Amino acid sequence: LGVDSVSAVPGTEKIRGVVELRGEVIAFRDNSEHCGAFISSNNGWSAVPATYLVKLKNLAKPESLLEHVSFTSGSVKGVIHSVALAPDSASGYVVLSQSVSANQPLQINGVTAATVGNCNAVTLSKGKGWQFIYHNFYGSSNTFYAYGCNGEQIIEVRPDGVIVPILVNNDSPQYICAHRNHLFASFPGGQLGHSLVGRPNKWSVLLGSEQFGLGDEITALSSTTGGVLIIGCRNKTAGLYGSGRDNWAMKDISSVGIHPGTLQTSFVPLAISKNGITRIDQTEQFGDFKLSEVDANRKLGFDKQHYNIVYSSTKPKSNQIRFYSAEGRHLCVMLQPDGSTRSTFFTYPELVKGIWQSPDNVYMAFNDGKVYRQSDNCYSFSGKQIDWIVKMAFNHCGFPTLIKSWHSAELQATTEGKSKLSYRFDLDYNSNYHASTLSKDLQIAGGGGRWNDSFWNDFLWSAEDYSTPTFHLSGYSRNIALSFSGTSIYSPQFEISGIILNYITRRNYRV
Repeated sequence: LGVDSVSAVPGTEKIRGVVELRGEVIAFRDNSEHCGAFISSNNGWSAVPATYLVKLKNLAKPESLLEHVSFTSGSVKGVIHSVALAPDSASGYVVLSQSVSANQPLQINGVTAATVGNCNAVTLSKGKGWQFIYHNFYGSSNTFYAYGCNGEQIIEVRPDGVIVPILVNNDSPQYICAHRNHLFASFPGGQLGHSLVGRPNKWSVLLGSEQFGLGDEITALSSTTGGVLIIGCRNKTAGLYGSGRDNWAMKDISSVGIHPGTLQTSFVPLAISKNGITRIDQTEQFGDFKLSEVDANRKLGFDKQHYNIVYSSTKPKSNQIRFYSAEGRHLCVMLQPDGSTRSTFFTYPELVKGIWQSPDNVYMAFNDGKVYRQSDNCYSFSGKQIDWIVKMAFNHCGFPTLIKSWHSAELQATTEGKSKLSYRFDLDYNSNYHASTLSKDLQIAGGGGRWNDSFWNDFLWSAEDYSTPTFHLSGYSRNIALSFSGTSIYSPQFEISGIILNYITRRNYRV
């Protein structure tokens, strides 16, 4: 019932982006003409406030053109959202909340500051996927904004849904990143540039922006905690060192390139490269980096070409980085403190069409036009069944040369309420000498804990309420592996803390 009451984002084509600011969700979806932007509410989706890009001429008092200042132009009244003036203050652009007419004066407090040259409604190009970053360039508690890039445009998205276009000197910006309080953007041909410090809408060279040429197409940008901008290219990885335009220094880190859309940082940067999954480690010398292979490559037998990874996200609380495939089989890598990884594959009932990460959540899009959110408190996929399987390692119970006669197993597990699952067992590394066992049903229960004593207004907790179901085993083998699986629209989390295997030792296996 809850799923049916959720409405899709208005539009007819793919969802192109999702932004979360101050609890408000803003979604971007293509329609017949352009990409529309909509903000969520209790009543569904509504269009974000319209904004207008105005070119100015005949500037008389440029110092009075400030953001968030009210203006008057003829009979129109509104607010200035953004100001970008030329270095000589003779021309420039402003973003207004209302449409104004050409050749009309733009007045601030009754005084003419400039004349309107032309006015155009801000529209977003369709057919382009948005990537977003979050940063506070202005330093106020109310100026934490999102910044998006779709391969053609760069925009600033504010909490009330106001969209401010950012005009850059180059065409077709590809990737953006906030680094050293500059807004960096990459462009075709291996070009990299940045805005004035603290002013993401100031891109004039005379105001402090710089441009670098890397000689290779840029595929990723990421700012590290060590103050280095990691620049991923098709055939190499570079780092931008320094703190500003006076001491920028470019240095190649590795000849291994990074696949687009896969560079993420948990406590170390991780990405998909032509060599598989790689991490970027900081060496003992501060600021120097190197690329090293992640052991998840061998654990999973990962092949970049086969899985076609197109999106990525992080789960910082668990030190997880997730890579999403266009083919439907996704990858989760958990980084351990000792540098090793835990990794697994996972799937959704439908193909993923978009991933966008805010500081607090990960949002997803599929084919139905709805916005999905990953949650630790929700265990179903939009009312559809979850198919899962946990396959344990083969256990030889002491000696791999000793043949055992398997009788039963006792599972030690706990869960919230009741969980229905199935089990099966495989013998001798799935040897075809043994008849395969079909899945059999099993149920575990839990919830709450056991209390062993109480005093006035005080309780002493002893242990969780465990479930210990016993299930039948059969056959002769040197080792055994158990598998558990389930299929349901609601699958609460459970924990397996141990398994007791009951068997009788037989004879030795001669080799």
